Amino acid sequence: MPKEVMINALSARGGGGQTYLINIIKYFKRKDLKLTILLTKGTNLEFENSEIEIYEAPSITRNPIIRQMWEISYLPLILFERKIDIFFCPGGVVPFVVYFKGKIVTMFRNMLPFDERQKRKYQFGFLRFRNWILSKIMLFSMQRADLVIFISKFAESVIQEKIQNPLKNSVLIPHGVDFTDKPSKGLSFDFLARNEEYILYPSSIDLYKSQLEVIKAYSVLINEGNFLPKLILAGSINANKSYTKKVNNLISKNNLEDRIILSGNVPYDLMPSLYKNAQFVIYASQTENCPNILLEALSCNCLILCSNLDPMPEFAQNSVLYFDPNNIQELMNQLKKILRKEVDEEGLKKNIPDIIKNFSWEDCANTTWTSISNLT
Repeated sequence: MPKEVMINALSARGGGGQTYLINIIKYFKRKDLKLTILLTKGTNLEFENSEIEIYEAPSITRNPIIRQMWEISYLPLILFERKIDIFFCPGGVVPFVVYFKGKIVTMFRNMLPFDERQKRKYQFGFLRFRNWILSKIMLFSMQRADLVIFISKFAESVIQEKIQNPLKNSVLIPHGVDFTDKPSKGLSFDFLARNEEYILYPSSIDLYKSQLEVIKAYSVLINEGNFLPKLILAGSINANKSYTKKVNNLISKNNLEDRIILSGNVPYDLMPSLYKNAQFVIYASQTENCPNILLEALSCNCLILCSNLDPMPEFAQNSVLYFDPNNIQELMNQLKKILRKEVDEEGLKKNIPDIIKNFSWEDCANTTWTSISNLT
């Protein structure tokens, strides 16, 4: 008789969380597990697998506070009534479900609450308090879990230093990337329609993503008389609204409104076109767990100017041009190398196929379901 597995996807509203779910369920082929996915009613999420069941929570659970109350009061009853054997929480937070006798699986995805240097950059307020609370809840969740999935060696080392007691069980399963075989689709952006050159930095606008440092370096080079293509900042502008305001103010202060474009969110299936048409990609993030954007850019064979902070070298190895995202002068120097054609682009890219083949969604899914199935 197959084990009953419920996946808690109430917090998977978009981005990497949904991409992960879509792909591990796409490659679900086991007969010894039966999957039920817990979603908030109205979630726009489709799965390429007819063997799974969807359980919809009330739409009011979109509110994080209400969701937590619902998870405490109603979720234990659902797990009991449906005789769930394994409760999988890929978001990193395991709800407090009383009387649940089955196995608990979680995954460590969010590095920011554990990066002390980055947390100190946030002013005292909601975001700083949120990161502090998340670090406590996530550590507690990992200590409770029967299996913790890590998605990078660096992330595993960080948690091993933080925990007081050994984890019951853990496994390293990197995420995959599926851009390689996707056909490029056209985008409606004017700069693409006019075949304009551009530099791409795809990431949500947030403090630890270092967009201000990138803009400062870009502005100085422009003022020195260098020609640079337009800079496209592609990603959510709502992740940190106060930081987005600073980004917009810096762009206005330097009269770069016609040179720097904040595109907002770009649909996932349109991103390959944006990568492949870019002159090069900048990735200036200062804290990551598994840098999916870096993997996407590599899979599109991009020339990449990349943060040298962990875990980026673990993934990109020697296939990118590195810089310290806290050092604007170093970023400028690397940008100048690219502009002057002083970079061995062919040499950087030669090992990309060997790197990318290590990040397969099918392998990720198979290892994940095998690890979960082996829980006894």
